[in-house]
Amino acid sequence: MGYSTAYKGKFGFKNELTFPQLAVLKTILDESTNKELVAEANAFVRSLGGDPVRYLCLQLSKDQKHVEWDGGEKFNDIENSLNFLTFVMRKYYEDFSLTGFCLAQGEEVGDIWRCYINKDGIAIREDISLESFTKKPVKCPHCGESFEPSDQ
Repeated sequence: MGYSTAYKGKFGFKNELTFPQLAVLKTILDESTNKELVAEANAFVRSLGGDPVRYLCLQLSKDQKHVEWDGGEKFNDIENSLNFLTFVMRKYYEDFSLTGFCLAQGEEVGDIWRCYINKDGIAIREDISLESFTKKPVKCPHCGESFEPSDQ
């Protein structure tokens, strides 16, 4: 994966957050979580096969109904940040869960993937192959004719 990644998409809350829940979420997003809880959350992220989180690179959307990428550079593991966030929030509110997905594009051609929240509330990274795009019929935007792409 390239050094910088761009993300498109938002992660909503399974249940609408109360004011106290929003306050805790903002504290976590401001990276003001105590060291012991950070260590526990990173152990959880490692148990899922991820790398420890140094910076969350997430922010609350303007409407306060989603969590999204904050535009930070040199960030390519949103799934680890989302799992970290979920772990810490569940320490305060057991029923906290995210929904949604995002698409990601790295620096290299073909470096594309998506991140989605599974039924257990875990953020999963799924690579998207270029072949999945090139094997589908293509429709000409001018004449409307459909054709199969060639392998050459």
